[in-house]
Amino acid sequence: MFSEHAMHGCDALLTGEDNTKQGGNTMKLNVIGRQMNVFEETKQQIAKKLAKLDKFFPTEGEATVTLSRKHGASRVEITINAAGTLYRSEQDADDFREAIDRCVSIIERQIRKNKTRLAKRLRET
Repeated sequence: MFSEHAMHGCDALLTGEDNTKQGGNTMKLNVIGRQMNVFEETKQQIAKKLAKLDKFFPTEGEATVTLSRKHGASRVEITINAAGTLYRSEQDADDFREAIDRCVSIIERQIRKNKTRLAKRLRET
């Protein structure tokens, strides 16, 4: 599901596509570990959490997830590009699971807010 490629310095880029959704669009997923290796369990959890967001995108989107540790805190940055619209969240937490959950909920809120704003604009015209 994921293949590992070497990047500059100690960074590792892990890429793969989440193919759990049958007959629909799936999000292309890039997982980057900054100066660390990302465990398969963490990659699977990220893919599972981001699969929830597939329902919002009529076309295929691309998600970039960056994981890093700084001063004992786990940092997760998620950027999603779907149909030319960027959604981004960055969270620090004690562990990656908590930070991933926070990022996904923030991005889901951004998506809902944007869709509501577009629908309201269409109704006014």
